[in-house]
Amino acid sequence: ALGVVFLSVIAVVADVWPVPFTLFLSPVSGGVMLPLLWMFVPARQRAKPHIRWRFIYCIVGLFCLLGVFAVFFPLLNSLLANTDDIGWQAVIVAVFLLAKLGFEKIGLVLSARLGADAMPCFVFVASSCYELNLCVSLGSGFHWLVFSEL
Repeated sequence: ALGVVFLSVIAVVADVWPVPFTLFLSPVSGGVMLPLLWMFVPARQRAKPHIRWRFIYCIVGLFCLLGVFAVFFPLLNSLLANTDDIGWQAVIVAVFLLAKLGFEKIGLVLSARLGADAMPCFVFVASSCYELNLCVSLGSGFHWLVFSEL
């Protein structure tokens, strides 16, 4: 929601709609505004030291989510769409899969710190973002060998 406010301000100031590079501006603007979520935590809860650490772990998880799925994967999609060599396409798809596995490892570390109650949301958002990026990469068209690697 915070990213929508930022994009709306850009649209009004620049007098342009849709805002160019929305897919890249939204995660960055939302990521910058994530620490403002601390203001929505009740004051009684903010005084507890373990809540501060839980909040920091949540922010780290959200930054990892934005970094992997909203910045790194679109860059890999662009690289995959502009590469004609089958070997490099296979390497890029392998990097996709390694990044997903690395993100799952981050989820395991966060679940040890935050508990299991935060993980269904984390897994749902991560799988949705991964599937969205996978659809974009599959739609760009590449060799069947690379498709079989997936």
